[in-house]
Amino acid sequence: APHTDTATHLAPLTLCMRALAAYLSLLIAPANLHMEQTVAFSDWKGTQLTVTGWFGMIALLGLIVISWRRSRVVSFALLWFLLFFLPVSNLWPLNATLAEHWMYFPSIGFLWAVCAIGHSFLTQWRSTSQRSVRIGTTVLMFLMLLYVGRTILRNMDWRNEVIFYSRTI
Repeated sequence: APHTDTATHLAPLTLCMRALAAYLSLLIAPANLHMEQTVAFSDWKGTQLTVTGWFGMIALLGLIVISWRRSRVVSFALLWFLLFFLPVSNLWPLNATLAEHWMYFPSIGFLWAVCAIGHSFLTQWRSTSQRSVRIGTTVLMFLMLLYVGRTILRNMDWRNEVIFYSRTI
C-alpha cells in the first residue's frame, strides 16, 4: 500500500509520475534490476521521483509536439510509448507499483523513437562531416553492445526458479 504522501486523492497521479521516472531511468540505464519494485516512498526519494516524472512527461509531450512537423515517425513512436505505458502507469490500482516486464511493449515505442532520432542525426551529420558520422556510429554501436551485454547478464538471472528467486530476494 502507498505510504503517506501517496495516500491522498492525488495518489494515482503521483504514482504515475514516479513510475514514469523509474521506467525511463531503467530504459536509459538498466541498473538495479528487480522483478518487482516500488515507487511508493514517503521520503525525499519519492519527491525526487515525482518531480523527475513530471519533467519526463513534459519532455515526452514536448518532443511529440516538436517532432510532429519534423518526423511523424518519432511522434508516433513516443505516442506508442505513452499509450502502452498507461495501463501500467498506476493511474489504476495494480498489484505492484513497478515491474520491469511491464515495459516490454511500451519500450518498443521508446527504442523506435531513439533509433529514428539517431538515424536523423546521422543522416544530417553526413552532409557536414564523414568523421562525425563515424564518431556517432561508433558511440551508438558501443551503447548497443552495452545494452546487449546487460540483457545477456539479466537473462542469466532467469535461467531457473532457484536462481531467479535468489536474485529477487
